[in-house]
This record gives sequence, structure tokens and C-alpha cells, in this order.
Amino acid sequence: MAKFQGQLPIRVRPYLGEETDHYLHRLARANHLKPSYLNSLTSPKSRHGKPNITLLAQLAGRPAAGLRRALVDAPGKTYTQPPAEQSATTDVADFRRGVSLLLATVNLREGAPLRLAAQRHGLHPKALLQAVQQQEPRRLSRSVPRSEATRRLIRGMASDGLSTSEIWDRMIDDHDTPLTYASINTFLSRAGRPTTRR
Repeated sequence: MAKFQGQLPIRVRPYLGEETDHYLHRLARANHLKPSYLNSLTSPKSRHGKPNITLLAQLAGRPAAGLRRALVDAPGKTYTQPPAEQSATTDVADFRRGVSLLLATVNLREGAPLRLAAQRHGLHPKALLQAVQQQEPRRLSRSVPRSEATRRLIRGMASDGLSTSEIWDRMIDDHDTPLTYASINTFLSRAGRPTTRR
């Protein structure tokens, strides 16, 4: 496949704390592309792999360092460890602050601006920014899809004779369901269908 040169016409700003797959979907939809096609442009090793941040930044017209800061699971992101707690007491105020940080993080992932998410939950924006930057990335599971609706979709596509690669494309493009190629392959092999390598 020929590689795309330059940047996409519509620039999409990443949300702080957004996952790479979600950002890639938004960028693809804004530029009227299929997410699987954009993923194949940004994954040099395998069209089903994790996007290369440098290539994604080039296509998005954004600096790679900015994407690494904003995207919670960006490859090459460094994490700072919070200082060790002096005491192991569980204070009600600490618990409430933790819940507020969690809820504010959810608001950020839904696209709320940093200041607004912090204000909604009575937090200082710098405290929220620090909490988001210290989050460990959520990895896509290689285990079988957990949702029964997702399983039914995969079973239906497999019974129609689609290969694992075609199922992955449809799940990403038509159903906006981020699954790994390996998880679909594992599910199909456990369901009794031989895995495919297309």
C-alpha cells in the first residue's frame, strides 16, 4: 500500500487523557476516512498494530511531543511516579478527592475541557492535569470480547465467511469497537473456527 505524504486537511485537537485509538477514530471520521485505513497508514509493521505516534502526528499536523503528552496510552510516553505516601491512613477527604479526580478524568475522556472538568468537581486544574499524566495506559485486551453483543457480531461475520482481517476492519470501521486482531482470532479459535492470517 502506498504511504500517504503530508498531513490530512482537517486537523483534530486531542483531548487530554484520550486514548490513541479514540483519537485516531476522531481524526479519521473528521477527514472522511475509514479508521482501519488511517490505522494502516500509521502502523508500519502491521496494519492491525498500534499507531506510530510520529506518523500519526505528521498526518494530524500536530507535534509528536504534544500527542504524547495528551494521549494517555501513547507509545514512548514517560510516567512520573508520585511520591510515596507518608502514612497509610484513609481519610474521608482523601477518598472524596480521589473520587473527584476519577469523575473529572471521565469528563476529560468524554471531551470536556480541562478547566471545566476541574471546576465541576472542585479541583485545581493543575492537580487534575497531574493526575491524568500519571495514569497508566489502558491496554486493549487480547482476551475474548466480553460483550455478548460484540460476540454476536463477530459470530455473524464469521458465519458469513469473513476472514479475521475483514472482521477487524468492520468492527473498527462500522461499529467503532476497538479490539485487537489477536482477541478476534482467539475468540474465533475458541468458538471452533480455525484462525486466519490474512
